[in-house]
Amino acid sequence: MSLGLGVGFYGLAGNDIVVDTSPTGIAGADLALWYKFDTGITANASNEVSKWDDQSSNGRHATQGVDANKATLVNGSLDFEADNSDHYDFTNIQIADQGGFCFAAVITPENTGGNPSVANSTIFGKSSPAQHHVFKLQSTSVFLFRSGLNASTVQTEFHFETNTFTPNKMLLVLNRSRGASNVFTFMKNGNTLTPDTDNSINEANGENAIGFDIDTLSGRTGSSQFFDGIMHEIAFWNEGLDATQLAAVNSYFKDKHGL
Repeated sequence: MSLGLGVGFYGLAGNDIVVDTSPTGIAGADLALWYKFDTGITANASNEVSKWDDQSSNGRHATQGVDANKATLVNGSLDFEADNSDHYDFTNIQIADQGGFCFAAVITPENTGGNPSVANSTIFGKSSPAQHHVFKLQSTSVFLFRSGLNASTVQTEFHFETNTFTPNKMLLVLNRSRGASNVFTFMKNGNTLTPDTDNSINEANGENAIGFDIDTLSGRTGSSQFFDGIMHEIAFWNEGLDATQLAAVNSYFKDKHGL
């Protein structure tokens, strides 16, 4: 079928790609969370954001009641400062053991760590327990995904070429297929990246099928690893996407954000 041009989001309906032109601009039973660019953002006169509405219809609104921990609204996006512990809470998403998922984020990381290292910048986290589960930029060449349910914790590190994650606007997509022999697909700006197998950890087929849950945007309370930079748009599916669906998701975000 034709995916169409310039109308809405190529959403998910069952196993099919559809063009959705509804007011929210997205569709699909597997969409668990969507913080949309320049949409549903509540800010005060100082542009401090107290709420970013979830457009997935699941009501997982990102909320923060403490002014000192609120990101700043800048041109439709949220600017997070790690030094201020900027973060938001939302209703928990849990992925079961051997469950699939897809994570997509349009972000502009800043020079956390200096020189100009992008380090320990958490995009999704878990408020508790102490062994929090994260999707995190660990450095300019490493992306970390940590899972953990039922007292089992597995850390996956995707190592790439130096300066893969620089302080520039980018689209990141991490997809995990369902099953014990899960397959990870990691993409930047629509291009599939191949991890450096000599340095990566648990990134191969079947090496991390452990479940996890997330309930914070940026780091968790008490953490020193809050996101530093701009979050333009974030989406999360509680099922892995197939190749056609991944292509449609990447096409939408790339076109929308000029990547």
